[in-house]
Amino acid sequence: MGEAVTNEPEWVAFSEKLERENRLAEAEALINASDRHNPLMSLAELYRKRYLRLGFSGDVAGANEARSKASNWASYYASTSSSGGEGTARSREVDEFHRTLYFSQEP
Repeated sequence: MGEAVTNEPEWVAFSEKLERENRLAEAEALINASDRHNPLMSLAELYRKRYLRLGFSGDVAGANEARSKASNWASYYASTSSSGGEGTARSREVDEFHRTLYFSQEP
């Protein structure tokens, strides 16, 4: 059997590989250079995944740091809105994202 087919660009998997290797600055740089549509939320998602991974592995301090970074990137994204309608839409998107940063079994 071959590898799983994904619709994600190659840089997504590579940035996640860098994150797992704790090469966070490199992962962030790759995302900023590669994601022309929404790098801020891509950064938030990278750290959300890190939060979950570290939390489930028992690294509470690392998970909490990752959750904070995920929240900060998402909030920064919302703050870059240029109009009231856009701001409302982004605020809703970020509110929904923030809900994914908390689950019943806190790491």
